Amino acid sequence: MNELYTEEQMNMTKHRLRLLRKEKGLSYENLSLLLQKQGTPISHTNLRNYELTDKNNPLYNRTRGMSVENLVALACVYRVSLDYLLGYSDAREPLVESKMESVC
Repeated sequence: MNELYTEEQMNMTKHRLRLLRKEKGLSYENLSLLLQKQGTPISHTNLRNYELTDKNNPLYNRTRGMSVENLVALACVYRVSLDYLLGYSDAREPLVESKMESVC
């Protein structure tokens, strides 16, 4: 069976979430507050869990179970496409900037 979202893509998502957060100079706590102000509360604990890379940690698969709402909120904060976050593309920029403006 062909997986729609492979382990490699999940690891790419984890890596990109961490990279983008660090590029913005945000702690998990500050990112959580920013998301809450924008209407999508995500706890700093969940944000940390989305970036977990230790396969032995029982919360490792949290990235795979992330809600669409949370993915969109993070893409808006980081100004990147969902395809980039999910590892389907290496292009960071959202394809339709005007659409992003109306959503974010």
